[in-house]
Amino acid sequence: MRTLDKTDLDFQGSRNEMHIREFLSRYAGREILYCPNPGNGGDAFIAHATFGLFREFSIRYETVTHDRIVENSTVFYGGGGNLVEGRYHHAHGFISNNIGRGNHIVVLPHSVLGHGDFLAAAPEVTVICRETVSYDALRAAGLPDERLYLSEDLAFCIDPAAFDEPRRGDGTAHFLRRDVESRGRVPIPADNLDISMCWNGDLWHDPAFTEAVCRSMALHINKFESVVTDRLHVGIMSALYGKKVFLHPNDYFKIEAVYRHSLIRYPNVTFMEDEDPGPTPEVGEVEVDGSLLDTEPRSDAAAVETHKDRLPFIGRLGTMVKSWFSH
Repeated sequence: MRTLDKTDLDFQGSRNEMHIREFLSRYAGREILYCPNPGNGGDAFIAHATFGLFREFSIRYETVTHDRIVENSTVFYGGGGNLVEGRYHHAHGFISNNIGRGNHIVVLPHSVLGHGDFLAAAPEVTVICRETVSYDALRAAGLPDERLYLSEDLAFCIDPAAFDEPRRGDGTAHFLRRDVESRGRVPIPADNLDISMCWNGDLWHDPAFTEAVCRSMALHINKFESVVTDRLHVGIMSALYGKKVFLHPNDYFKIEAVYRHSLIRYPNVTFMEDEDPGPTPEVGEVEVDGSLLDTEPRSDAAAVETHKDRLPFIGRLGTMVKSWFSH
C-alpha cells in the first residue's frame, strides 16, 4: 500500500473557495426550506452540523422530504454524496422536480459525479462542492463562479466534545463498509462493524433524533485508540477525536478527494491507497496531482444484492427508532 502525504495536496487559488459559515451568513435571519439528504449514519452527522449552523445564523427553516414539490422558495438540499449519476436518485429527483418553479436551490457541500450538463443548464441552482474533483468537473461543465463554490464537508463544523470529551481509547476498531460503495479490496475481519448502516433512510428531519444518532456513533468511536475505515464520516469524526485513522478509499473518488482537500491537514490520518489485484481500468478515471482516481462507481452485482437485502430491515429499524424517539 502507498500512503499519501502533504505533497499530494492539490491547491489552485483560482477556485471559488469559501468557508461554509461565510456562505450561510448571507441567509442570516431568513426563512428557507431544508431537504436533508437521505442516507446512513454519516448523513446524520451532516444534518446535525447543518441544524447547528442554522441556529448559529438564526436561519428559520422547515424540513421537507426529497419528494416534495415547492414554489417560490429558497431551498437548501443537504450535503453529502447523493449526486452520483446512475446510482442515487434523491438529490437529482428533488432538483428536477423543483426547477422552473421560482425557487432558488442551494446544494450544500457535496461530492458530484456526472450531472454536469443538467446542473449547468439550471440557472436557479447553486452547488457547493466539498472537494476539488467535483468542483473541477462542474466548472468544466460550465457552472459559473456565481453558482459554484468550493468548501468542506459540513461534518468539520462539529465540535466532537459536544458528544464526548476526546480520550485515547483502547485497541483498534474496524468500521468497514459492506455496501455497494465498497471497493472489495480490504479484508473484513470478524469484529468489523459497519456502524454507519445501523441507521439508513429518510430519517434526518428531527434535530433531536439526529443528534442522538450522532452521539451514539461518536461515543462508540471514542472508545478506541485506532480506527480502520472506508466510511467518510466515521473517518472525519475519528480524526476530530484525535484517533489514529487508517482511511481507505470507496469505489469512486469521494473519500480520496475529501482526504486531499481536508483530512490531509490532520497528522493522525493516513490515507491507504489499496493495492489493485486486477487490471487498471482504461476509462472512467481523472488525473489529480499525478495520481489516477477512479471516477466510475463499481458495478458489483453481489454487493448490490447484499445492499438491497439489508436496506428494507435497516430502513424499517431506523423508522421505528425515530418514531419511538419522537414520542
